[in-house]
Amino acid sequence: MAKDPERLKRDGEDEDRQSRATQERAQTEDRQLSGDDSERLELFRSQFYREALPDLPPIPGYHTFWATTTNPRDTIAMRQRLGYEVIKADEIGGQWINLSPKTGSDFAGCVMVNEMLAMKIPLSLYQRFMLEAHHYEPARQQEKLTEVVDQIREEAERRKAKVDEEEGMKELRRHVRAPSFAG
Repeated sequence: MAKDPERLKRDGEDEDRQSRATQERAQTEDRQLSGDDSERLELFRSQFYREALPDLPPIPGYHTFWATTTNPRDTIAMRQRLGYEVIKADEIGGQWINLSPKTGSDFAGCVMVNEMLAMKIPLSLYQRFMLEAHHYEPARQQEKLTEVVDQIREEAERRKAKVDEEEGMKELRRHVRAPSFAG
């Protein structure tokens, strides 16, 4: 059976492409990173594999964080009424000066990345807010749940029935000491 000359031509090209790709891959795999290349690699890593927002430097006596300027339910003005303060670029200096809108913004001179604004709050106030949100309020909710279970158990006892509490309910009854969120 005679082979089609067009097909032979195509098959030969495919073999040439495959061998050329193999050679090029071998050459690029053998390359060593130069100083410039290693800096570019680090830049690539920092842009694509780390957090989108840089870590804010510590400010003694304050908790720092990024707040969004686009949430209509958690506004910057509301945060400021609660005692939060915006972080000015000249307050922390260095690379942060470049992350500050110069003019034409409500936050000129403050540290910003896109719609995110750097803010701080005194540690004592932060500790109180975190205790309320992550300890006292959950404890109140736990207490409500245990009261409901106690009412169910009392009603069951009146009807000569029994309610078994599993480990999860026993765990809810356990009192947990307040954690420290500051520092």
